[in-house]
Amino acid sequence: MIDKKQLLNNFQSFFTNLKSRGYDNLIFLEELKEEIKKTNSLIFKTENDLKRKNILSKEIGSLLKNKNDHDFQKRNQLILELKLLKKTIHLNTKLINKLKVEINDKCLTIPNLADKKAPNFANKEQFEKIFTSKNEYKVINLNHKELGVKFKLINFLKATKISGSKFCIYENKGSILKRALITFMLDIHHQKYQELDFPYLVKSQTMFNSGQYPKFKFDSYQIADSNLSLIPTAEVPLLSYYQDTIFKKETLLPQSFCSFSGCFRKEAGALGKTTSGLYRMHHFNKVELFKFCLPKNSEFEFNNLVEDAVKILKLLELPYRIISLNRQDLGFSAALTYDLEVYSPFLQKYIEVSSISNCKDFQARRAKIRYKDENNKIHYVHTLNGSGVAIDRIFALILENYYDSEQKIIKMPKILRKYLDFTFISLEE
Repeated sequence: MIDKKQLLNNFQSFFTNLKSRGYDNLIFLEELKEEIKKTNSLIFKTENDLKRKNILSKEIGSLLKNKNDHDFQKRNQLILELKLLKKTIHLNTKLINKLKVEINDKCLTIPNLADKKAPNFANKEQFEKIFTSKNEYKVINLNHKELGVKFKLINFLKATKISGSKFCIYENKGSILKRALITFMLDIHHQKYQELDFPYLVKSQTMFNSGQYPKFKFDSYQIADSNLSLIPTAEVPLLSYYQDTIFKKETLLPQSFCSFSGCFRKEAGALGKTTSGLYRMHHFNKVELFKFCLPKNSEFEFNNLVEDAVKILKLLELPYRIISLNRQDLGFSAALTYDLEVYSPFLQKYIEVSSISNCKDFQARRAKIRYKDENNKIHYVHTLNGSGVAIDRIFALILENYYDSEQKIIKMPKILRKYLDFTFISLEE
């Protein structure tokens, strides 16, 4: 959630930042600013009324001890004033609570401010290249879907019969390879991150905390007649692990977690070569990384998170690059995002396998996650998340990058062989 003080005190720079990332509803923001100012004024008046109420109560109590007519008359005047004041306080408190809810609902629709390091290109499709691992690549004439079906590793036809389109069944050595990838990633990340295993169903508030609701509510799978939704990513429950928490000491941060989960998204309207096969499904799998940290360490922890996700790609010996997303392409909750992409020998282009984002205090405000500094003052933590990495996409890109067209086999990455009882997959199996 946005910082309302920033909206009030630095309105022009606040709007300019949002406009750079594609949000240009100036009238809405101006109306929201006036509504916040009106509410703040009413809160200030009510606080003064409460002080006056306490003073009146004490004065009336003192006058009750005296019996003379003058004090009796004055006491009655004060009692009348107190009754009117109590009524005013009651009505204004109800109005304040109503306005706070309205303001909060409006604030929930506004995206995070972009970090100063987030590139600002006119064209939404542009991005900043951070790193590329190599410049020479192989080319193949079969895509991962064709390879997976040909080598009997994945089955889309039976999945469609069972669940519909955009689902997949992993079978034979494909199922073993998928399980090996999950175990391998968790083994690596568990060295630095505490592993958690969450329910796949979460409350609406949990979806609000991460920024999934209200903007992406209709992209999620909601359970009828309940307050539950299927998670679109483990980022959602990971964030709410510390909902309504105040870390008593700065030294308790950072907190780093990893979690494997199934993920569920409707993916409405997703079409094209880069969204076919395993690249974009209604049910997919990820190992997620998440950090809670001090604001002053936010950039340092972000760079660490990027390195930890990249480590998986290095160990798998896959050609990859790192890009910084244009402001207009940032996710709703993100202030800065680096995408990790792996090269597809069939498409001859890079495919995203991880988005790593610094959300700063945006999600922490929604989930009320704070810490006490050395002076006992309370502040919001910063939250960071990223895939470490997407299982299904890596599976697809291993098939393409490790396919040997001459020998008609798919070799297995060396790092995975200790998790497998085979070093390659052939057509004869």
